[in-house]
Amino acid sequence: MMSERVPKKDAQKPFWIKAIKKPVVVQFREVIPTNKPLGGGEPFETVNTGHGLATAYPSKDFIIKDECGEYPIRKDIFVKTYKLITSEQEAQLK
Repeated sequence: MMSERVPKKDAQKPFWIKAIKKPVVVQFREVIPTNKPLGGGEPFETVNTGHGLATAYPSKDFIIKDECGEYPIRKDIFVKTYKLITSEQEAQLK
């Protein structure tokens, strides 16, 4: 369990621990605006995530799908976090 491996330090001072994101292959798509807000505004898509419903907007979000399900992710965060891969690169990760 991860909590057993995380070193304990003084609770009054922040202690930053380095970690690296595992190479997990995900799929993503554009938001399909299927809902119109009452009173105007940008149409949006409602995504049923494992934690409940989430709202995604075409101007600022993608929908990402991984082993945990689907959820919205901001486009700017996606671009900083993920890199597009070829099918050959995907096969090497398995």
